[in-house]
Amino acid sequence: MERYRATMAAIAPGARVKPETNNVQQSLAALQDKALIWKAARGVYALEDTFLAELMRKAGMLDP
Repeated sequence: MERYRATMAAIAPGARVKPETNNVQQSLAALQDKALIWKAARGVYALEDTFLAELMRKAGMLDP
């Protein structure tokens, strides 16, 4: 959650929404419904599409 909070602060410093476990879980479920991510194990998620991962990496949203 700390890493998620830091990422949110970096990409949306003025955001009023504070990441909490409940809304993160809801967001992950919505991404699964859209087939953008899949759940590999408890607490471990992966992107479905390598193209999406590359776009996110170029935008600085993922580690190199």
